[in-house]
Amino acid sequence: MIRYFQRQISEIAENPVLQLYGFALTFVHALTLMFLGRSNFSSLFSNFENPVCWPYFPSCSSLTWSSSTLEALLWVYGALIVATFICFSLRRVSAAYVLSAVLLIFKFSLLSLSYQFMGNYHYMPQLIQLLWLLAPHKVEILRLMLVAFYVAAGTLKLNLEWLSGATLLREPMIKGPLLSFALFYVPLLEIVLIFGLLAKRRWIQILTLAQLAAFHAFSWHIVGDYYPMVMLGLLSFFVFLLLEKKNEERGGLDALFGGRLAKTSWVVLGVFAFAQLFPAVITQDAALSGAPRIASLNMLDAWSDCSAVLQYRDEKGHWAQAAPFRTNNVVRIACDPLVFLNETRLHCARAPIKDARLILFSKRSTDRDYKKVLDVKNACDRSALLWAEVL
Repeated sequence: MIRYFQRQISEIAENPVLQLYGFALTFVHALTLMFLGRSNFSSLFSNFENPVCWPYFPSCSSLTWSSSTLEALLWVYGALIVATFICFSLRRVSAAYVLSAVLLIFKFSLLSLSYQFMGNYHYMPQLIQLLWLLAPHKVEILRLMLVAFYVAAGTLKLNLEWLSGATLLREPMIKGPLLSFALFYVPLLEIVLIFGLLAKRRWIQILTLAQLAAFHAFSWHIVGDYYPMVMLGLLSFFVFLLLEKKNEERGGLDALFGGRLAKTSWVVLGVFAFAQLFPAVITQDAALSGAPRIASLNMLDAWSDCSAVLQYRDEKGHWAQAAPFRTNNVVRIACDPLVFLNETRLHCARAPIKDARLILFSKRSTDRDYKKVLDVKNACDRSALLWAEVL
């Protein structure tokens, strides 16, 4: 095991591009620190009565945090980021590698405190840094995985919600035919033209990068600054490769379509592809599902509307309805089944009820009719809720 990690450190130490990218990934951590600060990280848990928990950490609501403790965690996160920057600047690769691993674990732990921190802007950099730390043939797999992100994201956009503009969080600056063209062009860029990043010709790589940079710059006024900045940080890997005098060819188009990739790269790409396909295989509408999408991209590919109810039998045996569910979550999880399962668990823990039944109806904004997404009988039975989360 020690030798394995030594080989990973040596691969980074021998490649200036990988060292520069480690610096860029640390910069993404700095962006995350600012994002958490602006999101009132410390007040989220002290003021929110019903925190939404991740399925792998359902007891998050039992933790009690003071604002000072949470602020201290952010200070620790910031100190780790500064220390990592210093180590990369001094080319202390071994120390930078260890600190990068600590940063990844620390960030994952912070985000695990609430399901409200789910999002691709965390999912993608964490996966990329994990590969930077642990995967052999790093240049090859990092190039391929960054391209795979866009292919998966573009595939999710092949629906009426995206193509009609119904999923856009804010009104875009462009309208009419120009907007329609852009909404159709983005999936084309992400699914087909994105492979220009793996082309041998530098001008094709540069042209593809320029289009991605323009896309993320334009999205700034729709999704805010954090998401585009994270993506530009991740894409910096291709900039570093272009600036290198001896451009790396590992993981190019010839290797990909000629089947000459390293075995580990095939495995990583296969696992990633499975994670993206899994929700569509086991759910009737992946965009309206919860737990199955935890390991996959969530591009807000459907603006959903929903209605949930928790029914139970009263003392006379008649069906009654519990207090309505809260709907003050961020738009990405407003209709996520995990949110209602989480609140049902908390409701049952506070006031156990008999024959509880959780029903959730959801629909895409462009759908006419609602679909029954959840129908959990014996909803106060822990095993029933856990099974529903899997589905």
